[in-house]
Amino acid sequence: MRALAADARPRAGSSTDGQTAPSGRLHSDVLILGLGSPIMSDDAVGLHVARELRRLIGPEAADVDEASTTGLRLLDLIQGYRKLIVIDATHTGKAPPGTLHHVPLKMRPGTQRLMWQHGIDFATTLRLGRRIGMRVPCVVAVYGVEVRDPYCFGDELSPEIKDAVPSIARTIAREAFPHLDGREKA
Repeated sequence: MRALAADARPRAGSSTDGQTAPSGRLHSDVLILGLGSPIMSDDAVGLHVARELRRLIGPEAADVDEASTTGLRLLDLIQGYRKLIVIDATHTGKAPPGTLHHVPLKMRPGTQRLMWQHGIDFATTLRLGRRIGMRVPCVVAVYGVEVRDPYCFGDELSPEIKDAVPSIARTIAREAFPHLDGREKA
């Protein structure tokens, strides 16, 4: 992987002059990153929550992206942002499906995409990015959404997870963007 200066490389969907990008995204210092596989049913909950957050908070508050990648490949997606909010599926077996977990970076993230990948967990990935001079987020919030079965093939969420997505997104929006509280889009 070749590290480029964050200011020298525009992110996908962003413009180099700070104006609205062709995709409609603004060049923000906050990234909401939904993780999951769109063909693995409830594993895709992070993607759905990210989409709902985009609808709730609007494009001015944060860039919103989706990924099914893991490990070091995440560095290219997150570089240049000051704050990162990650949403992923998790399966602890200790909470009902749809439960929102706050996952401290100091712990080994037990989410589907942020677990150890080739011996490198997400916190180590961030440290490595900083060590090689990449501008990676200094504020990181990781949310895991409890799912019953993250390995079931399907292109739709289970009913219990689908029903929980709006509430989960509202909770994350209130916590991550308190200045927008009460102003979410209907």
